[in-house]
Amino acid sequence: MYTHAYPRTRAHTHIQVQADVLLASRITEEEKAELLKECRIKDKHHTGLLSVEDFMDTIRGKLYAMANSDIMDLVTLCQSDPRDFSGEVDYERFFDAIFEALAADRQRKEEKKQSRAGNKHKTHSVRENDRG
Repeated sequence: MYTHAYPRTRAHTHIQVQADVLLASRITEEEKAELLKECRIKDKHHTGLLSVEDFMDTIRGKLYAMANSDIMDLVTLCQSDPRDFSGEVDYERFFDAIFEALAADRQRKEEKKQSRAGNKHKTHSVRENDRG
């Protein structure tokens, strides 16, 4: 299990890319800054919150080719608390959470890659020892 900055947990499979990781991988640092700027402009009361509709409209250009179930996962991730039915998104926390998920996913892949490389080396060494 893998926990996001938001109080939400879900199994992370190596076959399926999670919606938050997919979305974060589509956003550069410059685009993130621009999206946050857009959110702040729409946040007329400076609360750090936007309606889910306004927020999803802001990131709509990054949602291409995503399944409806992935978009619903993102909407759920937008909630600051699973019991929160206010329909508002803490947009800065949301972006922090998806980029943390992306970093964790990259780290997991790197560790897996290093583990495989280490296993190949061990297998090779064992075979050479068997010959001797």
